[in-house]
Amino acid sequence: MRHLLLGLSLLQVLYVCLGYNLATSAEKEFSGQSGRQFGYRVRQFNTTQGRRILVGDPGSGQIYSCNVDSESCDVIVGANKTDATKLGLTLEVDPSCSKSIVCGPDKPKDCGDIPYTNGECYTIDSNLSISEELKPGHQDCQKAEVDLCFMVDGSSSMGDKEVNIVKEFMKNVINSLKDETDVHFAAIQYSTKPKTEFSFADFQKNRNPGTLLANYKLLTGFTNTYKAIQFTLDHIFTNRSGSRPSAKKVLVMLTDGETTDSDTNNTIQTANTNKLSRYIIGLGQNFKIEDLKAFVSHPTNEYVRTLAKFDAQQLTTLFEELQRKILSIEGAAQGVKFKREFSSAGLSAALLQNTVVLGDPGGYEWSGRLLKLEPSVEEPFINNQEDFGYLGYSVKLLEAPEGVFCIAGAPRYQYYGQVILLEDYVNGTGWNEIDRVHGKQLGSYFGAEIAVSDLNQDGYSDLVLISAPHYQEERRGGRVYVYSFTNGSLQSSGILVGDLGHPFAQFGAAVSAMGDLDGDGLCEVAVGAPYETEGRGAVYIFKGWNSGVQKTYIQRLVAPPGKMGFGLSIHGVLDMTNDGLIDLAIGSWDNVTLHRSKPLFNVTVNMTFDPPEIPTYQLERTNCESKVTLKACVHLKRLTPQYTRPLRVSLQCNLSLELGRAFSRVSFKSREREISTTFNFKGDDWQCQNFTLLLTVSFFHFRAMASRCLSHISFSYFSLQDCSHDDISPVEVLMNVSQIEDGSQWLVSQFSNLKTVAQLPLQICGGSDVCTPNLIVRFHSVSSLIVRNADLYSLHLELQNMGEIGLGVSLNITYPLGLSYRKSNVTEASRRNLLSCKESEARNLICKFSPSSVRHKEWIKIQVMLDINASMSWPSQIQIEATAMSDNQENKTMISNTTVQVLYPINIITKSLDYSTKYVNFSAHDQSINVTHHYQIQNLQLGNVPTQVTIVVMTPEQLPNGLKWDSKSVSMGQDVFCGPKTPNWMTSEVPHSSSDMIFVCEVENLTSISISIIGKLFVAESWKVPTTVSMNSSLVVQYNMNLFHSETGETFHKSQIITLVELVVLPNNLPYIIGSSVGGVVLLLVICVILYKVGFFKSYKERMQEEMQWQEEMPQKCPEGTQDTTAEAEDEPDEPLTLQTAAQD
Repeated sequence: MRHLLLGLSLLQVLYVCLGYNLATSAEKEFSGQSGRQFGYRVRQFNTTQGRRILVGDPGSGQIYSCNVDSESCDVIVGANKTDATKLGLTLEVDPSCSKSIVCGPDKPKDCGDIPYTNGECYTIDSNLSISEELKPGHQDCQKAEVDLCFMVDGSSSMGDKEVNIVKEFMKNVINSLKDETDVHFAAIQYSTKPKTEFSFADFQKNRNPGTLLANYKLLTGFTNTYKAIQFTLDHIFTNRSGSRPSAKKVLVMLTDGETTDSDTNNTIQTANTNKLSRYIIGLGQNFKIEDLKAFVSHPTNEYVRTLAKFDAQQLTTLFEELQRKILSIEGAAQGVKFKREFSSAGLSAALLQNTVVLGDPGGYEWSGRLLKLEPSVEEPFINNQEDFGYLGYSVKLLEAPEGVFCIAGAPRYQYYGQVILLEDYVNGTGWNEIDRVHGKQLGSYFGAEIAVSDLNQDGYSDLVLISAPHYQEERRGGRVYVYSFTNGSLQSSGILVGDLGHPFAQFGAAVSAMGDLDGDGLCEVAVGAPYETEGRGAVYIFKGWNSGVQKTYIQRLVAPPGKMGFGLSIHGVLDMTNDGLIDLAIGSWDNVTLHRSKPLFNVTVNMTFDPPEIPTYQLERTNCESKVTLKACVHLKRLTPQYTRPLRVSLQCNLSLELGRAFSRVSFKSREREISTTFNFKGDDWQCQNFTLLLTVSFFHFRAMASRCLSHISFSYFSLQDCSHDDISPVEVLMNVSQIEDGSQWLVSQFSNLKTVAQLPLQICGGSDVCTPNLIVRFHSVSSLIVRNADLYSLHLELQNMGEIGLGVSLNITYPLGLSYRKSNVTEASRRNLLSCKESEARNLICKFSPSSVRHKEWIKIQVMLDINASMSWPSQIQIEATAMSDNQENKTMISNTTVQVLYPINIITKSLDYSTKYVNFSAHDQSINVTHHYQIQNLQLGNVPTQVTIVVMTPEQLPNGLKWDSKSVSMGQDVFCGPKTPNWMTSEVPHSSSDMIFVCEVENLTSISISIIGKLFVAESWKVPTTVSMNSSLVVQYNMNLFHSETGETFHKSQIITLVELVVLPNNLPYIIGSSVGGVVLLLVICVILYKVGFFKSYKERMQEEMQWQEEMPQKCPEGTQDTTAEAEDEPDEPLTLQTAAQD
């Protein structure tokens, strides 16, 4: 809550400063009729009846005098005016504000069909009476010199009726213009050949159109229009024919049909060169409008008219439409500018002593001019020869020790704008141009408004302010240029701008030099931005300064609710409320407001302490108690002594102890960190109040313990009495003063010293002003730096103080390119400490401690984590330096260096391939077999540094049982050569046998390679007993351990392949074969004998013969009764019988 109140008080002071001393709300307000332009110009004015505000209303052409006391306005000029003079567009007063001039630069004057404009001005004296009526730049009606020739179609298409209508038309025109204008006439008729009816010389002798056209008869023939135009150039618009060289040349053609010739002689181009204005009136319907446009001037639409039928009255009416353009004075005099025809004298005005200067931007065809008005004399003292420059759009007079100067703006000069400075010769011979200032941006309207300021109020002009209200930049609209005026020259001294976000504000549409608002003796400046904030408007106040004007505004007034165009006009040089202070009048559309300025006073504050410092080393003698008396003083001085009312103000004083700290080391007697009091002033005074400060010596330590059984963290607190403070930096006390809003008109100046900070030092060095610490810093457990991507390198350091207390102790760590700070922490300390590190651009890490003091024999161990940039090239070793420092005046610093070895990570894996020979056997000593061993070596972590390795391949040359492996070569990809080495080349770190063959392969950059060992395996001796032998090759990868670091260790850097060799003894089977063969032969013979015996080898015929013989012998031997049986047997088939017989046999 106390912080909130303090913040509100600061905002209150800020509001007062931004508001400065002009009241934001109007003291008085005057309104005009709705829809008029009341308030377009406002000026403060001294009259014999009192001070008034003069208000111009160009919408009604009236000037008002507004009484501040009665809040009423009376018309003093233009009460009975009915013409639209726009009186009030210009309203100026002299430096004493006792004489005024009001002008309306746009008073119309009808000169027949040609409108003229002239200025109208009135001077007003201190009695609010018109002392003089002026008509600056007055121009009588000027008759335009025009030589007009009628060129009438006389071809066969015309009849007598049409001829009479044309004659009547020409007579009407000549009679209407011959006396009131300076128009001379001529006429020709054309057909196949042109004919002069009367020339300009004839007209000059006799102006009677009846006489001039008495012999007019129709020619008949063809319509040769181009030939007729050329005839007018050669014979009509000539000096011999009476044409005037300075007159405007006009040709009016009347035709009823299409032309029958062509422009073979470039007649139209010749007419344009001679500035012949050509009009044509088409009669009837026997033509095309596009064909008529070929004869006229440009733009063709303005020079062509048509009439459907012949009628004298309609033809005359049609010509009246063209008459205004034909008789226009524009271009009437060839090569001569019109001086006063477009006069707008009085659009700007300046008064100084007896000198009156008016601006006339419309003079000389809007080139502009300046008019110096002397009694009964009007002297145009400068004419700008730049077309459309608008010289005189703004004008001011300057007074200097050298004499009177005039400065005038020409905002359209070359579309950039310029301002001209002129000097009035003392001898009265005229004015002399001495300087010019040009605009910076196209279309900015540089010079639209000019203000002159007597900055130091010495009676001479010091500053010139020139506005460019249409300047565009950075979402701003408009700017004001400030120039110092010394020794008759202009020197740029600054630029004033409004707020951002208002591109159409037209900042600088009104600029006014004010009086002194704040009592410093220098005048302020007011700038209007009437179209800011969607047309509501605003007014900016800029403070006068020794060198000119401050670039930052001190106050911004915004339009009252419902008002538009606030800041159209500004004037603030008089005290309108009779309080001794200058007030500001501001005009807006249909409204004028008066803003009172308020009196200002200045405030100065300071604080002192008794004793001036706290001896902390003696606190233990006083039970850690210490009291300090704070004396807060406020000095008040009025800045505006001219203010007629007394100075009575109240100031609130807020005292705050050590803002921004969680705990304060001191407190007020009430144990509060903030306290408020009030100072009451009655006039200029110096007041002081005393306050008691107490030193707080209890420090609270925090310990948090987490319980496994509870889901929350429990806290325990304890306090420890310790008279020596951790933080021994000076105690800061903030004193802030603000004004109490009690209805007083007095305001505190924004340049007052409302806030101050005092420091109360702590004396900590035993009565000595300087402590002498002895800081020591060491590196602990320095490890190698492994260049891994997105990895961290840890530094472990210890800081120790072996001397007196060190104040503001810090540690500066410098490391090489490639390392960047990640984080840090305190790992261990003799007392609780926090660490905060910040990296600078020069690879320098600054670490600060909290508390920042390190006592005698205290130590702190820290860890610093650094990011490693693996993409860069690293040296083999880097240097890291740590420096301990303190803020003591005579401190001893300790620098410690350490060298860190830089290693690149490698991840090498060796393995045997499956298609290596794993098994072979031998059954005879004269055999040989190809045995191959295949290895693959991969580096899984490739870095920026080539991985250089040495691959050692070992193969056995002598094996047991007479085995030999003839492996005399090792093949490897990547064009790597592997050469043999002797066993003595090997170191003891790699186990090997003296009988091994050794091959060494040097690889410059290992990625992935394959190694093949190929050789013939054979047996040199015979064997009788079966035997199994293991044969192996091995491989070892070696690398530079000062350059590389293995991520997988040494295990994966070795590999071997084992081939199992089996020696086989075959059995003797010859005896078994011979015995088996003999036994088989014997058995075969036995079988053959048996088969022979049984007749197996007899043929079928022999068996049949024996059977028949037997049958023959059977009847003799067999008894009777057996014959039938035999007979039955004969009926059986032959084959069974034969078998049966064989069986019986």
